[in-house]
Amino acid sequence: MPVSCVGVPCLPIQINLYVKVATVDFLLSRISAHQLDRGSRRPSIMRTARSCLTLAMSLVSLVLTTTPAMAFFNAGVCRQFGALQPFRPPHPTLSVSARRAAVVMMSDLDRAAKLRQEAEKLEQELKAVQASRPKPVVTEEKPAGPTPRYLSFEQLKAEVEQAMASSAVVDTALKQLKESGALTKFESGSAKGFRRYSAEQFEQATGFPPQDVESGGTQDDLKWALGAVMAASSLAVVGGGFLGGFAGTLLVYLFLLIPITFIGIGSVAPGVISVFVVLVSNLLDGKAAERKTTHQAARFLTGYLLGLPIESVKTDAEGGTTFIKYYDTMDGNFKDLGAQAAAGPGPEPRKKFGQEDILGHAALAIAGSVAERMEYGKVIDRQADFLYLVALMDLVRPSLRAGQKNDLVLYSALTAHKLLTANKGKLERLAEKMAAKASLAEMVAVMES
Repeated sequence: MPVSCVGVPCLPIQINLYVKVATVDFLLSRISAHQLDRGSRRPSIMRTARSCLTLAMSLVSLVLTTTPAMAFFNAGVCRQFGALQPFRPPHPTLSVSARRAAVVMMSDLDRAAKLRQEAEKLEQELKAVQASRPKPVVTEEKPAGPTPRYLSFEQLKAEVEQAMASSAVVDTALKQLKESGALTKFESGSAKGFRRYSAEQFEQATGFPPQDVESGGTQDDLKWALGAVMAASSLAVVGGGFLGGFAGTLLVYLFLLIPITFIGIGSVAPGVISVFVVLVSNLLDGKAAERKTTHQAARFLTGYLLGLPIESVKTDAEGGTTFIKYYDTMDGNFKDLGAQAAAGPGPEPRKKFGQEDILGHAALAIAGSVAERMEYGKVIDRQADFLYLVALMDLVRPSLRAGQKNDLVLYSALTAHKLLTANKGKLERLAEKMAAKASLAEMVAVMES
């Protein structure tokens, strides 16, 4: 609002008076200087006039600023020129770009302030959560297992014999020795983690096709046997024709009975044909004893590494080979579970197994055949192993389909191959010890030394 001029010194009027006094003073000084140049005595008079004028104007200015006359004079000036506004400094003028930059800067500052507030809030919440959590209990780390004791072959043998003498159960004695640190290889392997393998993947990993160790191999042997019988009969017929007479006819009839008998027995009891094929193959091979010890050594090595329970240890009466029998499952033999130990329909087992429960024994079942294939290039006797493997798979619930059984066979064979390949030197030494009628303590010492 306008400010009233009454009682307020009017600054422009005072400045005007001072300017006029200064102008008159300047004119008098110039006249005085001119008179001085002409040698006149008037400069003294002029100086006196200047002094008087200055004094008079000072008195007038003092009177105007301190008496009501000045207020009356200021009021007249205000009526003529309007109300005087109080002095305000001019506002700086900003360009459009500067104003926009200022707006952006202010918005950035506001955003930064909000983010700072949010960060402070989150920090407080985090501190509250950390304060509410229970403090962790610091415990001393315990070793993952017993400290291993590195013993010589004789020391290991002595400790195993002592443990087996004090315990009637072989598996219990071995577990006690493992807890004491004497055994490090026992239960060191694993057959868990089932996954599917194709035939190509199996052959790439092992170097031989899966048919060499699975049931298809036995069927191939039967086909070859049937082919051999038919070829021999055909030659007999041709030979009888050349002989002629009664002898040729008798020879033809006798050899014709061979394929008929072969097909009849194979249809009723194929196992008899398999035994006959194995006998003939062993006679032609000449390494039946070596194959047997390698087969048994592979079973012991696989079962030992997987920690499978041992039922008994005995010596084979025929060949003098140490024979180690494992339990059919981790929970006992098939007869204890109410299941039959051969393929085919049977009573429902009292305990139902999952697929993971039989993986260790499935690898044990096929380990002997895998070892024979690795050492000799061919498996002769695999029928018993496969009957045991099929009986294991029949325990699984829900029941496995044909494709799932085939996948399980490939996985088990590959598991056994990995264990045998990693311990090939031990496998050879075990076969030698078994052929020499070694005790279980000696074979355990071979595995651990």
